Amino acid sequence: MLTEKKKRVKRRNIYIQQFQFTPTSGLLIFYRKRPTAGNQQLCYSSNTVRKHDKERKSAKVMRGVISVNSRGVGFFEHPDLTQDVRIEAENLSTALNGDEAEVEIFSTKYGPRGKVKKLVKRARNRFVGTVRTQDKQAFVKPDNPRIHVDFLLQSTDARKVRDRDKVFLELTRWDNPRRAPEAKLLQRIGQGGQNDVEMRSIVLERGFSADFPKTAIEEARLLK
Repeated sequence: MLTEKKKRVKRRNIYIQQFQFTPTSGLLIFYRKRPTAGNQQLCYSSNTVRKHDKERKSAKVMRGVISVNSRGVGFFEHPDLTQDVRIEAENLSTALNGDEAEVEIFSTKYGPRGKVKKLVKRARNRFVGTVRTQDKQAFVKPDNPRIHVDFLLQSTDARKVRDRDKVFLELTRWDNPRRAPEAKLLQRIGQGGQNDVEMRSIVLERGFSADFPKTAIEEARLLK
C-alpha cells in the first residue's frame, strides 16, 4: 500500500524524505519532517517550506463538523470563526465528510489551516460503492464523491463479489490514516450499469431500504 520514493527533496539545505500513497488509501502525499537544530522541524508542502513552530504559534483546538470536497480537501466551519478553515488531505486523519471532530487551527499567510486531532462522532458508517479487485483484494470506491477514500472489504467478503459489482457495506475499522478503512459486506446489489441495480444503489445510498413490498412492485408494473 505504501511506496517510498527514494529521492530527497532539497529546500534551503533541508532534506525531507518523501512518501506517496496509493489512491486506495485516500491520501496523496505525506512528508516526514526531519528535525533540525533547536528541535524545530521544517514542513514541505505546496512547494513551500515553513517553520513548524511558527505555523502553530497561534494554534487552538475547536470542535465541529468537517465537510470534504471531491478532491479530498476538508473544510471546517464554526460560529466563532470569520473564515472557513482548510484541512489538507494528509491532515484529515480518519475523518470523513460530515464527521464531528476536534480540529487544531493555526494561522498561515495563506489563511487559517487545520489538522484533525480527534474524531468525535461518525456521521454515517454505511456506504454504497463499486468494487475494484486487485491482487485477491476487493476495494470499494464510494458512489458519493465526497467520501474521499476507498474501502477494503474483509477477505471473507472479497470472495463473494466480482469486479464492477455494486455493493452496500459498513465501515468496521479505520484507526490508521495510512491504511485503507476496513469494511464488511452487507449486500451485493448486482453488476453496475444495470438500471435496477443503479436505482437500488441510489435508494440505499440515501439511507432508505431497497426492499419494496410485492404489492408495490405489482403496482409499478401496471403503471408501465
